[in-house]
Amino acid sequence: MCDQPVRSHTSSQPTGQQLRYRCPEGGHVTRSASPIDDLVLRSTRARLAKPDLRNLLAKPASKEARKAADEISRLRGRMEQTRLDYDNDLIDGARYKAKTAKLQAQLDRAEAAQVRLMAGSEVAGTLTAPDPVAAFDQAPLGVQRAVITFLMTVRLNPAPRGRHFSPESVRIEWREHRGAG
Repeated sequence: MCDQPVRSHTSSQPTGQQLRYRCPEGGHVTRSASPIDDLVLRSTRARLAKPDLRNLLAKPASKEARKAADEISRLRGRMEQTRLDYDNDLIDGARYKAKTAKLQAQLDRAEAAQVRLMAGSEVAGTLTAPDPVAAFDQAPLGVQRAVITFLMTVRLNPAPRGRHFSPESVRIEWREHRGAG
């Protein structure tokens, strides 16, 4: 609510200790952590499951990142040219298969390098994994936090007291990352 990161703390409840989030600036917000964490994790997993995941990269800022983006663009062009050559009967199926496999391997390496340059190695391991959701679930907490921070900003609004969780009181703002390739 006040753009300050919340802090976690435990509070004693009749059912035992409960993890809560609290605003450090005057207590604007105090919320039960469990349903918020569940919502953020479900949202993260849903985003990681989308096929356009590798397109989340921001425009390259460094010389190395621009070079990686240029290489990705070049390899995608070669891949398209190979498809056209096959469609126009300029190469046979065996050559098409070999060439596209080689180009795809090069493209995968270039995209992984770009992610490392732009998102950091912690996030890159998840974004470039064959199954990003499984990679996220198996990652240590610090890596999960880095992925969440890369993908979104979570804002907590006050919620009425009681046992009912309102997902509308948690605002997830997706970060705008644009593909550079």
